Amino acid sequence: MRAVYRRAGFKTEKTRLELWYNCVHMKLADAIQYVAAFNAPVQHRLSHSGLHISIEHPRGTQRVIKNDKGKVVWNKYMHHHYGYLDKTKGRDGDEVDVIVGPLTQAKDVYVIHMLDKGPDVDARQDEDKVMLGFPSAEAAKQAFLTQYPESFFGGMSVLPLAAFKKRLAKASLPNQKRKIHARA
Repeated sequence: MRAVYRRAGFKTEKTRLELWYNCVHMKLADAIQYVAAFNAPVQHRLSHSGLHISIEHPRGTQRVIKNDKGKVVWNKYMHHHYGYLDKTKGRDGDEVDVIVGPLTQAKDVYVIHMLDKGPDVDARQDEDKVMLGFPSAEAAKQAFLTQYPESFFGGMSVLPLAAFKKRLAKASLPNQKRKIHARA
């Protein structure tokens, strides 16, 4: 199993343990496919508005998510880069998700409070999506709606970039991931 972990590139120890537990009785080929679907590899990293982002699904690619039985539960064309803010931790325990827009310098950050209504009821978990590099709240919402159904939209918070960065910095602890809650 260690070879499976190294090939996939993991984010947290908890993830390793969860995957090990789920992969114990699988054939190696099935375990590799399961791990790859669970933890998409980082395609590239970028810095946007002074924030470091790991891109898992670049603009122009197809994002496919499979459940633990290998069934495709999500298949979407990516209109924008999709990834996470490095060294952060969101409400769901994973890194804070980010969708990157066309502007290279953004004055505001839009945080969409997503209501997860995905097909796998047991795996549903509400979380926030940071919309970075969009010219307006309406543009950020429209970008979100190109990726998710309207029923997933649970509201939006708008933060000036400086205030958003300050929240990230305040949440920072030595040798730990920063945890951010977008709602005040």
